Amino acid sequence: MVRAQRPRRGDIYHLDFTPSAGKEMVGKHFAFIISPEGYNTRGLAYVAPITTGGNLARSEGLAVSLTGAGTKTTGVIDLTQIRAVDLAARSGKFVEQAPAAINDEVFARIYPIFTDDE
Repeated sequence: MVRAQRPRRGDIYHLDFTPSAGKEMVGKHFAFIISPEGYNTRGLAYVAPITTGGNLARSEGLAVSLTGAGTKTTGVIDLTQIRAVDLAARSGKFVEQAPAAINDEVFARIYPIFTDDE
């Protein structure tokens, strides 16, 4: 499915994470858009890659599975690898919109990352 509009929170895009460094995700992967459409008008979007691996994310409770979610895209949303990307520069292509329940679970899992006072 092709859609001509700005990326929205909950969209799944296919993009190229190269170049990357160190333990960052590299290569072509699906990605879950975290930032809202209004933010994405700046030319950047916050995304989390979708992978079939993600062992660290799984072990730390920072993976959201797409299994049984009704999406064509499979794997887990890896919330340990959130980053801002320029979707146009990374050849980002819209794939599908994830169900609202997936969006809710993503935010329930990342909220403590940005609010914990430890």
